[in-house]
Amino acid sequence: MLIGDLLLPCVFAALGRLVLASPLPLSEHLRTVGVYFCGAVLLTFSIPLRLRKRFETELHRHKTSPGQPDKGRVFHSAYKPLWEAHRRGQQLETLKKVTYDHDDYTLSSDFEITDIPTERNYYFDVSEVTAAPDGVTRKMFLVNARVNGELIEANEGDTIKLHVRNWLRVGTGIHFHGIPQAHVNYFDGPVGVVTCPIASKSEFTFSFKLENVCGTYFWHGHRGPQLGDGIHGPVVVHCLNDALKKGADFDREQVVMVTDNYHELSSVIMDKLRSPAGVYGSTSAPTPKSGLIQGRGDFDCKNRTNILKGHSCKKQSIYSEIAVPAGSLTRLRFINAGMHAFWRISVDEHEMKLIGKSVRRGLYFACTPYLTMPVTLLPEVDDTAIDAVGMPRIPINAGQRFSGVLDTRSDKAGSSFWMRSFAATQCFRAPLNGFNPETLAIVRVVDPTIDCSSTSSSSGKQILPTSTPFPHDLVELCEDPATSILRPRVAENTADTADQVDYFNATYILAAEGGRFYMDGISFETYAYDPLLFRAIRGESIANRSATVIMSETTGEGGRARVHDIIVNNPGGGAHPFHLHGPRSGIVGGGDGTISKETWATMTPMTQNPTRRDVFTVAPNSYIVIRIVADLVGVHAFHCHVSPHTSVGMAGALVVRPDLIRQIQLPQESIDMCKASHYDSGFSEETPESARRR
Repeated sequence: MLIGDLLLPCVFAALGRLVLASPLPLSEHLRTVGVYFCGAVLLTFSIPLRLRKRFETELHRHKTSPGQPDKGRVFHSAYKPLWEAHRRGQQLETLKKVTYDHDDYTLSSDFEITDIPTERNYYFDVSEVTAAPDGVTRKMFLVNARVNGELIEANEGDTIKLHVRNWLRVGTGIHFHGIPQAHVNYFDGPVGVVTCPIASKSEFTFSFKLENVCGTYFWHGHRGPQLGDGIHGPVVVHCLNDALKKGADFDREQVVMVTDNYHELSSVIMDKLRSPAGVYGSTSAPTPKSGLIQGRGDFDCKNRTNILKGHSCKKQSIYSEIAVPAGSLTRLRFINAGMHAFWRISVDEHEMKLIGKSVRRGLYFACTPYLTMPVTLLPEVDDTAIDAVGMPRIPINAGQRFSGVLDTRSDKAGSSFWMRSFAATQCFRAPLNGFNPETLAIVRVVDPTIDCSSTSSSSGKQILPTSTPFPHDLVELCEDPATSILRPRVAENTADTADQVDYFNATYILAAEGGRFYMDGISFETYAYDPLLFRAIRGESIANRSATVIMSETTGEGGRARVHDIIVNNPGGGAHPFHLHGPRSGIVGGGDGTISKETWATMTPMTQNPTRRDVFTVAPNSYIVIRIVADLVGVHAFHCHVSPHTSVGMAGALVVRPDLIRQIQLPQESIDMCKASHYDSGFSEETPESARRR
């Protein structure tokens, strides 16, 4: 309080001289005194608070995380002993004991943010279980028997070693969404593109360095639509030069996973979708049965016609809870790990509005009545920090991530609010079949002295919020926020011109055998045991493997990597969140209708600090143009992240430098996964996933 102790006497001395020397009436003096007193009080308390925050931030960087040795810099996740016990055939019953609530989604302040490299080992058991996340029993594929998988938390420059054991009866794969695999393209994960499946009853270890990444990501199953079966979890990568600073932009962090939920395994749903009859009475991608926040939802058990034969339903008695301290700014890292739904997320009575580049700047501390509402900001899109933006609801399509800052500085401990995840139903082409578009969770404000990680679970009898939702008075379009308002905080311009312009034109054809999507006239087929990367390494053609391919075969001027513009035309009535694996992309154009290469050549691309993200929604009857630098050698999947769309052909690949791909040395473990002895029943090297016999 030293600064405050010095300031207050100075302020009041100045006020005394002002009153004595001024001819103004006493009422005017009192008003002036009030204004200066307000400022003095704020200075008294805010300056030492800022100094304390800065000190805590610096101290935070020098702490050591629990379980991390000071020497050797090797970390092993807490699941390792149980994983090793399972390898010995012990405690296998735990593979069936489903758990829902975990405290690792509340990020610990003890995690060390440093540039000293650490090897971080995580251990996954993938098994089939019976669970009821929304009250209806269903089969799920879970990792470590968790409805929401384990958090992987690391620093830029760390090496991740993920040890996966597959207890399923079928092969599986894991993809690290949004994280480019520099120099190790074969660890990217999509089955049939860069790898064969991890065979049943076998193990595989992913090993890669986190290079030039910082932000919110997630891992998920990438053999077909297995992420919809429950194979998913968050990834948070910290860095010292993060444009979003703890202690300046926010005080604490919380991961929030939102997903849609189906009552059958994704493979069963896709088999039906590929048939002439379709699924649930429609040849379009099916509408979910429910939504989940932090792994929990609430299905209406009275809706008996929408409960599949052989499934039971029990009304959910509890909601997921997210505990936040009173008087804090909490960064909520939202991840949409679902198969289809486009969600819009809000917290009751916490209005979202634009306030500028930083939470603590400008008039935020001033005595002004128009900033008394709690404010939620939008400071991160996928893994890109942006200038803070506000909107009524946070829109998040399949595969996307957003961060929002929840302000509880005006809330008292004991208060609570509904978090609402509302599906944009007009984005579904299939009938709703009784689907409830609103999913709820509880945001509970607690005493700041309480460890929130120990109170964020959902157990016992709950006191439900009585908060008021925002009105649904807006047209919920199937599109992302305008790129003009998602401006990256750290400016990066794209190249002024492109060396090559490519197309991905999406079309849908309903034939007698079922509906298929086509990209430039080719419907993508996955050959699980003859991946595109392996064919490219052998110098063989990829084009005859039913894949639309963009080739980046040479270098640009002066030996630099080639710059590509990729035009994605969507003349149809459905929205498609496209995801590019590998190279970073900037959105340099977009609009209504479709566009030709010739027309694009006459237009001016948005090269000045464009929106950078790895999942972008191409709205119905519209186009988007992305600009990339083809600097990552390998085969990179490019697909719609609505899993049913990908499963019926909406995918392709970007192939960068085939000449250098042929020099890639595959790890022996990757080669072994493609041996015939590991094939799933009914498969050969020439069997596409769509022809799989179950």
